[in-house]
Amino acid sequence: MNQPAPQASWNGVRERLSRAAQAIACSEGNFEQREASAIKLRTRSLSRVLQQPAEQISLLELLTFRLGAECYAIETKYACEILPYPLITAVPGAPEFLLGVINLRGQIVAVFDLTLLFGLASRTGQHNSRLIVVGDTQPQFGFIADAVEQVNSLDASGLDLPAGPFGSIDREIVRGIFSNALTVLDGRTLLDDQRLVIEQREEGAAG
Repeated sequence: MNQPAPQASWNGVRERLSRAAQAIACSEGNFEQREASAIKLRTRSLSRVLQQPAEQISLLELLTFRLGAECYAIETKYACEILPYPLITAVPGAPEFLLGVINLRGQIVAVFDLTLLFGLASRTGQHNSRLIVVGDTQPQFGFIADAVEQVNSLDASGLDLPAGPFGSIDREIVRGIFSNALTVLDGRTLLDDQRLVIEQREEGAAG
């Protein structure tokens, strides 16, 4: 007579299934953790790649304006304010490029015509002209721009300083030129230009 087949031990089966389920869950959990870690690493790596160019970029915040038909710019840190064309008091015997002086809130400020100083074509009118007052810690002098265009930030690495003269403009005043022919003036050198420094004598001082 055949022996009856032994009955399966359901408790043992349940235990084995439970252990298998736990192993699968553990394996899936480790996979998810590894995948999450890999995603984090890739994210950090991508972040470093994306941030690296930004850290290497040296941006210049520039105020762009026109002198005659030419487009120029100066760093905004040297531009104190922009005013409509002012009432200018002429100074007898002054150089042609010194248009005169204005009273700026009690301070006497000289106003220059850089188109004459740079040997550029003279302006045609005053309709869009503006006075750009420049200085370091305080207003130092102003110059007339035929038009003030915009403030934008450009990558300094795009500046090029070609060899040779810039017409009648001193090379030291020019920081560089962008590919779109925008000429950036060196604000620090411009402020230190002795042609644009007007000594003010105290009232009653000897002539």
